[in-house]
Amino acid sequence: EVLNMRRISLLLMITIFFCSLSSGCGIRSNSPADTPTIPVQEQPTFSSEYADLELQIKQAFIKTYGENKDISPDDLMIRYYGEYSGAYAVFVDGGVEYESITGTETIANCEFKYPTTQTLLLFQNNTLSTLSAAAGSLSEDDIKNLHGYYAGHNLYLYKTFCEATTNDSFSGNRILLVINPLYNAKEYTAADFSEVDCVKVKDLLSNVKGTQCCRILTLTIEGDSKEKVLDAIKLLEQREDVFNASPDYILSIE
Repeated sequence: EVLNMRRISLLLMITIFFCSLSSGCGIRSNSPADTPTIPVQEQPTFSSEYADLELQIKQAFIKTYGENKDISPDDLMIRYYGEYSGAYAVFVDGGVEYESITGTETIANCEFKYPTTQTLLLFQNNTLSTLSAAAGSLSEDDIKNLHGYYAGHNLYLYKTFCEATTNDSFSGNRILLVINPLYNAKEYTAADFSEVDCVKVKDLLSNVKGTQCCRILTLTIEGDSKEKVLDAIKLLEQREDVFNASPDYILSIE
């Protein structure tokens, strides 16, 4: 007897994105099991204590990077990525222009990918340093947790690609999509995927709209062909709103 389990890929993705939120991980390959998770990281409350910290970070930024520039703390905005062994990981926006050139720095076997030449900074002991320069003050677990938190909130930088072949067992007319969280608010219909002859869209995690979590869609396309599914996946992978596309795998148990 053959048991058809249509949601093997889906279950794996759900496990990755929702059941592992408390652990960091590195990007090691393009397989779904290696996509980043989002560790739990308490965000600072906007108390007077945090306001003082924010001002200290801005002042340190001006001192370090604002020489000969007319920058005031009001010109700057802090993006906070957590506290690790007393060091605060941040981006400081404003005051300095960055080139739109993607970059990567590898620290403790973790790849930090950036959309511009701006990189993460660490604020510690009233000093602001680049992550790479100050990484020695963090433990390996700190770096892994920071990487997981950063990558989990910037999933579009860690796009994964399908490696399936026609020798694998999967549906000939269904595709699973993990949507880039930046597009979580969008309402998708079959017309949004006309390039792959989509006839039906099912939103499997519609309740995560507007959050940092990834929505998962099932696309049903015309015909019944593994080759067409793989060709469609290649087209879908080119889209900015698609984080991951994969066949709807079938597990056969004799």
